[in-house]
Amino acid sequence: MRTNFYNSNLDALDFHEQIEAENTWKKSLRLTDKEIVEAFYDQELFYEKNIELEQDCVEIKKMIKDKLGYLKNNIKNKEEAEILRTFIISSSIRELIETENLIKYLKRLRIIKAGRVVINKNRVTRDDIDRAKQVPLDQIVSEFTKLRKCGRGFMGLCPFHQERTPSFHINPETNTYNCFGACQKHGDIINFVQEKYNLTFIPAVKQLLTY
Repeated sequence: MRTNFYNSNLDALDFHEQIEAENTWKKSLRLTDKEIVEAFYDQELFYEKNIELEQDCVEIKKMIKDKLGYLKNNIKNKEEAEILRTFIISSSIRELIETENLIKYLKRLRIIKAGRVVINKNRVTRDDIDRAKQVPLDQIVSEFTKLRKCGRGFMGLCPFHQERTPSFHINPETNTYNCFGACQKHGDIINFVQEKYNLTFIPAVKQLLTY
């Protein structure tokens, strides 16, 4: 009985530590870039990660080039080649964009660490951007397409291309969208406003601040 009691306490302790770790992780997702730099910045680690990401970009581009070259030289049926070409690009380009965005993000963190202003001209501040990102994405998207609840998120017809079957998904927890259909568009609420209203970054942020 004593052993069981001891083991149950250990299980409870492990569970408590897991909850604490999860809460810390969730809190870290809400940190501003400046807070992330202050808490986690390590020059050597960031440099190594940047080199790794740049190498990933080179390898992804080479992979795309090699696959397209193989299609050109080996697939004679034009319709089949075009289908495979579209698949190769759509399946690889997202990984390339995400990797390039991570490189840009690390560069922004290095700029913050160096004490330079990331967004100049005083037209929008970091707080403005953070507030813009808090506007519920489903509230904006529902102006363009009908949404229905799907699990923890929302689904609807993609507002960026014509389709009959809903492929556009919104994740309210991250306030991001992803089209699993033809256009493959994805991003956060600022990206959506930029794309849908044909705006650059700063005007998109300013428009969101009016909601």
